[in-house]
Amino acid sequence: MINGTNGIKSLSRLVVLFLSINGNIGNPLMSQTVQELVEEFVPQGATVESLRSVDPITKTETKTLAAKIGHLRRKDSRDIAFIYKKGDQLKLRVVLNPQGQAAILDRYLPGTFLWMQDFSTNGFQILDLNADGVDEIVTITSQGASIGAYLNIFTVRGGAFESLLSNTVAVGGYKFKFEPHPNRKYRIIIYGKWTEKENSTVDVYEWNGQQYLRSNGDFPQYYNAELEKILQEIYSREPKPAPWRATLTTQVVGIYIRQQRYPEAVRLCNDMLRIIDDPILTVVPKSAIKEDAAPEERNRILAWWEVNKIEVKALIYRLVGDTYKAAGDLQRAEKEYQRARRLEAEAKQRASKLPR
Repeated sequence: MINGTNGIKSLSRLVVLFLSINGNIGNPLMSQTVQELVEEFVPQGATVESLRSVDPITKTETKTLAAKIGHLRRKDSRDIAFIYKKGDQLKLRVVLNPQGQAAILDRYLPGTFLWMQDFSTNGFQILDLNADGVDEIVTITSQGASIGAYLNIFTVRGGAFESLLSNTVAVGGYKFKFEPHPNRKYRIIIYGKWTEKENSTVDVYEWNGQQYLRSNGDFPQYYNAELEKILQEIYSREPKPAPWRATLTTQVVGIYIRQQRYPEAVRLCNDMLRIIDDPILTVVPKSAIKEDAAPEERNRILAWWEVNKIEVKALIYRLVGDTYKAAGDLQRAEKEYQRARRLEAEAKQRASKLPR
């Protein structure tokens, strides 16, 4: 907890940003100490999140006591901002005019911890992203490394939070890059989780004068090489299990949808359905059946893989439905979802009749 005298013990988990129109980084203008600010403005029973770095070789972790990252350039204000946790929920808190009649702004954040990238926390930053002379608050949070991270960008306007992202939360990134342009505006590049390559960018966001919008016009320079490699694997003439190709297809369709390349997504799915029905290209992995398996056991395993193939086809139809839905054709999307539901029901019925 951070309250009363317990605040001293919790400073190892503390990050407080001093934000002021005239303040320089590392030169807080507040008369209160960090401890006093925490004791006054952090809710009882909460802990303040720290910024951390980990040495990848020694695994030694370093926590920042009070990271003076930036200043929020607003009229006559000396504001502070921090992220705290109460239970499993993260919250962003900005205290406006903490030395006067303080006003508190709170915003729930997705996930349960601040994001670490390249072995250091970059999930809480202050940047003037759109070159308007007012700093923005950037938060990147997550609930687990396997599901990526969530990006939020806030400004304080009219005494309230305002999101500068077109869809409030961008989900699925494993690496975030804030790339400055000659006009001093930043481009935001969110790299996908399915590969470590630099050209695997999932999304690019550009400032349009009012908010950050997904703008993938320059996308090919980031992703084409890796995407072409994955497509070659999908269309490989080597025999592969159906789930293996389906996993790669799901990744590529997701990219196509984000780029609004709907015809290519549908074409890929239709190709996948044909490949799944090809007995030469779609096979049961050798590891699934032991060499000394009895005929009954072999037949049982093959039957289960037939059920699995039906489930994979249902997944592909769902991807087609998702594509039409993203394109705005809800009627066609529902037809594809109905096909998926019929196959799912068929797979379930077949599975119920098989020995376990």
